[in-house]
Amino acid sequence: MINVFVYGSLKRGYWNHSLISGYMCTEAKTRDSRFTMVNLGAYPAVLNEGNNYIYGELYRNVSEDVMRNLDDLEGYPFFYNRMKVKLDSNDVAWMYFLEDREQYLEYEVLVSGEWSSN
Repeated sequence: MINVFVYGSLKRGYWNHSLISGYMCTEAKTRDSRFTMVNLGAYPAVLNEGNNYIYGELYRNVSEDVMRNLDDLEGYPFFYNRMKVKLDSNDVAWMYFLEDREQYLEYEVLVSGEWSSN
C-alpha cells in the first residue's frame, strides 16, 4: 500500500492533480511541526527542518505506476527527495521535500504551512 501526502500542484483544483485524481483523498497535516514550506512561485517546496506543520491532501493506495509518474514530475531523486511522514490521521505517507536548505533561503517562507497559487 502506497500513501502519498501532497501539498502543492498535485492537490485538487491544481494543474497536476490529474496524475493522482483517481484515488481517495482526505485533507491532512503532518503530525510533527518540524518542516518549513517555501514558495518557489509556481509551486511550493518543503524543507526537512523548521517548526511548521504542513497542510495538504492524503492519497491512499496509490499504484506503483502512479508513484513512478509522481517521481518523474517531482524530479526524484535529483530535485525533490521523498520520505515517509506521519500525519495527524495516524497514516504514514510519502512526502516530497528538498534537502538543500541553503539554496532556498531567499524564498518566501509560508509560515502557515499551506500553499495556494492565488
